[in-house]
Amino acid sequence: MKRVYFVIGVVFLVIGLLMYQSAMEQVEEFQEIIKSVEDAGNNARLGVERIGLSIEQAEDINRRISSTMNMSRGALGLGMFLIVYSTYDELAKLKSKFF
Repeated sequence: MKRVYFVIGVVFLVIGLLMYQSAMEQVEEFQEIIKSVEDAGNNARLGVERIGLSIEQAEDINRRISSTMNMSRGALGLGMFLIVYSTYDELAKLKSKFF
């Protein structure tokens, strides 16, 4: 087994999971803001202006959440690839042993 690649793959998996969790927390926080404003009954204005944000601020929040999600997907994918790459020789040995 290529231990260095395996360890790096596990590290990337952990980082990817933490980034995914962070993105989900950002989404939940944004939803809580929207829910608190809707509960307050501030329906006079439409869209994101109702929650006290400009369109640019809402787009910025959306970009941050999207970039965090994309980075987490990339880290998870790289981690999975490195783990499979590092264990490929052992998987081939197991396949030849049983089949």
